Amino acid sequence: MNWIINHKKYKSFYFVCNLLVSTAEIMVLSICVFFAYSTVVIQNRDWYQNAVDMETETDLLFREKMNNIFGVLWMAVLFVLLFCIIAVCMFRKMQLEDMIRILGIYIIAGYSQKKIKKMLLFDIGIDFLLSIPFSFFLTNQVIIFLSKGEVFRVMIAIVGSQGLFLRLNIINAIILLIVISIYNQKWLKRKIEMGLASMIR
Repeated sequence: MNWIINHKKYKSFYFVCNLLVSTAEIMVLSICVFFAYSTVVIQNRDWYQNAVDMETETDLLFREKMNNIFGVLWMAVLFVLLFCIIAVCMFRKMQLEDMIRILGIYIIAGYSQKKIKKMLLFDIGIDFLLSIPFSFFLTNQVIIFLSKGEVFRVMIAIVGSQGLFLRLNIINAIILLIVISIYNQKWLKRKIEMGLASMIR
């Protein structure tokens, strides 16, 4: 584990880049999940159903239009989620390729794959843990900016809270950590199957 800490210490620029990427990923996911959650909560409120019923009296297609709007919103959320997962995996691949030689040396020195996987998990775990406060701060700043719009202000006023934003940031950090952990294992297994010589060349 000391190697991971030293790696971050002596490659501080890469460490800062890791924090920036992790912070951005968590923040974007948290905001998307918040608005998706907000639409579900608002749609289940009686006043919303009554308002839709009133509008439907003058516009028979109003309910269908609203369903289409929410459908597009959910598609956008799923697209952002998929994009974030792909982006974080691509960035992680760049990190792993930078560490590939030292990992190969550790394996030759007798370290088990299980221990190497724990080291890699510790590496990314530090990044996400330190990113949570920054992503929480940025999420709040984005929410404040979006609340200038009337629709967003209503949604935020009804559902939003500091506790919810913090929980979303923590949950999304854990989700991304799990995704990266799985990616680490698959990447390491594939590299070992290709041969240790290819790792330390």
